[in-house]
Amino acid sequence: MSVILDLSKLLINRYINKSSIVIDATCGNGYDTNYLASKVKKVYSFDIQEQALEIAKKRNKEFDNIVYFNYGHEYINKYVNEKVDLCVFNLGYLPNSDKSITTNFITTKEAIEHSFNLLNKSKAIIITVYHGHEKGRVEAISLSKYLFAIDKNKADIFEHKLINKPNTPPYIYEIIKR
Repeated sequence: MSVILDLSKLLINRYINKSSIVIDATCGNGYDTNYLASKVKKVYSFDIQEQALEIAKKRNKEFDNIVYFNYGHEYINKYVNEKVDLCVFNLGYLPNSDKSITTNFITTKEAIEHSFNLLNKSKAIIITVYHGHEKGRVEAISLSKYLFAIDKNKADIFEHKLINKPNTPPYIYEIIKR
């Protein structure tokens, strides 16, 4: 798994710089928010679980460039009104928490569409897909079909996964706005 997470950071670094504004669409325990806050101008960080945001705020207390929202990522368009260079998603559930609270395709699709509209040209959405649980598999299947159908003139979409271990979560989608 660490190979995929290392790859995620490499992909993230392709699209950001010190003046970047970014979105962490699934804050969780705040690890991506932390990484992003150390490298960019501003991070908008969303999570539906107050518990997750409290953990993230403690982890990231040294940063003053993070704006937290205790809302699902489907509300990105209501709270972010400026162009961004990157939007990061980690799908699934909050580790060491209630596994019945998960992301789902309907809200994830909506969040992808909102964040895509906010993206600067040639910038990206990075989605880490955890499909090792039933709800994750359902979301992954729908997400794959949805991304496959996106107009090739609007985006280039890559799938990064271990091909010799196809059922090993996670894997990554990289959506680059044309």
